Amino acid sequence: YCLFRVHGLLDRWLCMDSLEDMAIQPKQLDRWDVLLSEFKREGIYCHLVIFSFGLYERSSANGTTFDERDKRKLQLYLGGDWERAHFRYGAETILNHVNPYTGLAWQDDPAIAFLEFYNEQELGLDRMGQTLVDHPETRAFLERSWRDWLLARHGKTVPPELLGELNGTALVAAPLPPLHDRKSELANEFALFRMHITEQSARWCEEVVRGTGYPGLTTQYNASKKLGESAVRWKVSQVVDMHAYYRHPAGGWGAAGTRVEQSSSLADDAGYWRNTNSTRLSGRPFIVSEFNHCFWNPYQHEGGLVFSAYSALQGFSALQIHSGPVTLQATNPKVGSFTCGASPVV
Repeated sequence: YCLFRVHGLLDRWLCMDSLEDMAIQPKQLDRWDVLLSEFKREGIYCHLVIFSFGLYERSSANGTTFDERDKRKLQLYLGGDWERAHFRYGAETILNHVNPYTGLAWQDDPAIAFLEFYNEQELGLDRMGQTLVDHPETRAFLERSWRDWLLARHGKTVPPELLGELNGTALVAAPLPPLHDRKSELANEFALFRMHITEQSARWCEEVVRGTGYPGLTTQYNASKKLGESAVRWKVSQVVDMHAYYRHPAGGWGAAGTRVEQSSSLADDAGYWRNTNSTRLSGRPFIVSEFNHCFWNPYQHEGGLVFSAYSALQGFSALQIHSGPVTLQATNPKVGSFTCGASPVV
């Protein structure tokens, strides 16, 4: 097992005990230096994620950042100042830092196999409905960006059905398409707008990362299997990464009311694996950095028989099961939807 994905940890733990944002603690950074050097000693590569959930906020704000994760993901698409400042701080501080145990800056260490910009950023767009209700300022930000893109694309010839109100040549209001609209001209235009901001966001992140001197492989957008995202990945990702779950819990992560469907993955001909496989791009390494056949589904044993075996037979470059494949202590273990190390079945 020679690949470890640093996800959900780095941008939170590095600022543990900090009293202000963007204040990586030397003690915490030293612990990561030790961990990466020990990985390297054992021949274990690192899949580095710059943005997960903590976003380099001070310790007391970490819960808020997680609760507002869909808002932050959406605003990075739009070029939000807060999100860009935090991303730049994290990327530049980490990659320029010299690990005293290896003598190499993180950017120069070949043990970092892949660098990922932002975990599952697509959820900022896919789940924007509630964000736009809860955060009016984010809705206004999105509407401005949408309006500006329409004007740049069409100029004075914006089709009437795309307009809310024109004041001279200024677009006062550009209506957002209904969330479930997939057929109207408005929805088609918004799909193109989504592809535009998706590409622009990744290119900005790439510019920041390359500015540190990092020469290695980068990857971005591992949640959506939409054709538009695949088109953008062709332009911006050197490594194609995807996430895949069979019977991901609905309604929460173990909270009251959580539902896990009970059907077999073989009943739909391993559709979750086939959907994942459909996002591969010719000539690019293809990895799956999160997958699981989730508990409480009674066919959990199919995970290895289906996903792992078919991936091996079809030449996937890497698999990283989510989560916790290695458990050093299993005192009073609790098996949850994504438990691996403490699960007898997994």
